[in-house]
Amino acid sequence: MPKLIDNLKEEYINKAKFILMSNGYKALTLRKVAKECGVALGTLYNYFKSKDELVAHIMLADWMSSVDKVNTMSFECKEETECLETIYRMIREFSNKYQFVFRESSLVNSISNERHSMLVSQTSELVNKVLKNKDEKLQAFISEILISYAVREVDEYKNIEQYLMLLIK
Repeated sequence: MPKLIDNLKEEYINKAKFILMSNGYKALTLRKVAKECGVALGTLYNYFKSKDELVAHIMLADWMSSVDKVNTMSFECKEETECLETIYRMIREFSNKYQFVFRESSLVNSISNERHSMLVSQTSELVNKVLKNKDEKLQAFISEILISYAVREVDEYKNIEQYLMLLIK
C-alpha cells in the first residue's frame, strides 16, 4: 500500500485550484499539478483517480466553506425573504465562480441525483433556519427554487421573491 501524506493532499488541491482559477479547466492536468508539487504523477494518482475527481474536491471544499459562512451568519432579518435572498446569493456566487468548469468539462453530466439531493438537503438546512417550524417538503421545494434560479445566467431573485412570499405565508 502506498504511503499517503496528509498535507500533500492539501498541497495538491491548493496548486490545482490555483491552476484552475488562473488558467481554466482545460489547462489543469494531473501531470501539471504533480510537477508543481514536485512529486511523481503516480503519487498524485494515490489521492485522485482523475482530473474531474480533483476538481470535484476543489469545488466541494468551496461549497462547504460557503455553507459554513451562511451558517454562521445571523438569520435575524426583517423579512424571511431577505434571508432567503442571502442563501440565493451564496448559491449564485458559487455557481458563477465555477460556471467555466461546467462549460469546459463533463462534470455537469456526472452530477448524480445523489449529489443533487445532497445540495438540496444542505440548502434546506439553511432554509430551515429562516423558516422555523415550516413543513420539510416546503423547505425542500423552496430550496429547489433557490438553486434552479441561482444557477441561471440572469439574476432573477426579484422575479421569484413575490412567489416565495406567497409560499411562506
